[in-house]
Amino acid sequence: MTQNASSNQQSNLAPLGISEKLRALHANLRGPGLRAASLRGSILSALGFSAQKVIQLISNLILTRILFPEAFGVMALACTFLAGITMFGDIGLHQAIVQSKRGDEKDYLNTAWTIKVIRGFAIWLAACILAWPISQIYQQTILFPLLCVLGVSAAIQGFASIGLSTLNRKLQFKRLVILDLVRAVISTLVTIAMALWLKSVWSLVIGTIVGSLIGTVLSHRYLTNHIHRLCWDRSSLVEIIRFGRWIMLATLANFFGSAGQPLIQGYFVSAETLGFLAIAMTFVDAVDDLGEKLLSSVGFPALSRVVRESPHSLDRVVAQLKLISNGIGVAAFLFLSLIASLLIEILYDPRYMEAGQYMAILAVNGAVMFLQVLYMNVALAKGDSRTHFIMKVTVAITSNAGLLIGYQAGGVLGMLYGLTLGSLVGYIVICYVAYRNDYACIKADALALTFIGLYVALAYT
Repeated sequence: MTQNASSNQQSNLAPLGISEKLRALHANLRGPGLRAASLRGSILSALGFSAQKVIQLISNLILTRILFPEAFGVMALACTFLAGITMFGDIGLHQAIVQSKRGDEKDYLNTAWTIKVIRGFAIWLAACILAWPISQIYQQTILFPLLCVLGVSAAIQGFASIGLSTLNRKLQFKRLVILDLVRAVISTLVTIAMALWLKSVWSLVIGTIVGSLIGTVLSHRYLTNHIHRLCWDRSSLVEIIRFGRWIMLATLANFFGSAGQPLIQGYFVSAETLGFLAIAMTFVDAVDDLGEKLLSSVGFPALSRVVRESPHSLDRVVAQLKLISNGIGVAAFLFLSLIASLLIEILYDPRYMEAGQYMAILAVNGAVMFLQVLYMNVALAKGDSRTHFIMKVTVAITSNAGLLIGYQAGGVLGMLYGLTLGSLVGYIVICYVAYRNDYACIKADALALTFIGLYVALAYT
């Protein structure tokens, strides 16, 4: 009797323990504080982003069976050039709204939106002007009309609601995630339909423009009740430009240091090889974008809020974030490197097998590059856009130098090895800058670098 009663009592205690943990988690998620908001934002962003990447992967697998590798190479060039033009005019409007104490004022928001509209048309015009010389440099005549039409997407995005930034500032992500998913589904369906009909690179262009249009329309109808008006408030303009001048330079450095590297690669390799690199980067970018989204979309607003409300606790918050992000991010990249060739073999037809070897190296580079992201967000959260620029330009110089030296020494594979070594040198410099500014996390960084080194030693020796 006593033993039965004791066993029954123990069996009843276990569910209560689990129930209490679930209630505690539920309370943490629904709480009003920064931790609860950050946790909700992280979960929603991760789920939404994962769903988007699944959609993108399905689209990619279907499109690679309809189109040809050269189409992805040409589209990668066109998108990279448009991204470069876009970055040239990036004065950090989103970051300014999230970080500024005036980020909820109507005049400030309308001035930012007005700048965004003007910038969208300026990007389109620049794309049309540069399209012909770019097509001649790369000896791809289709780049001329492709860039002119693709630039329309920038003008459309310029009209998108400023609510994209205000909801991010408030760590409210539910509607942002839903909008991104709807846009991804519709643009994917349109792209696949156009590919079946046209069987050319133009299907990718049409899908991109439709995605921009859907996102812009839904941003006004679904994200915010703010009534957008053209506005030119002088004090708001001065604050935005003062904060954003270094952001623009940092964005350009980021373009040449990572996003713009297909332009350099495309100059040396064939469109087919560039297509293989684009396929490889689809998976590497998926991991990288998820990490950056969590650190930039959730971590940056949270850090900005800490700086505004309790700056004395910034070091503790940064240390916690660095340890967690390093562990998860590095493990994800190295796992992708480990399964890269198998992944390509399972998902793609034999034409794309070369992409597996490229992906394995690029994933290691992604792990090194990811380690710097949090430090850059800390600099921005503190309003120190100058230090943020210094970090970006350092990585741009070292990674591109490694890429060029590596190509001269060992062709395509040497280029990728050199890129990784250059990124490592840049990261070491960034750690030193963070250390000088009192927010470096030496133990977390040393542990992550040791883990990467052990993996490389086992995998490549």
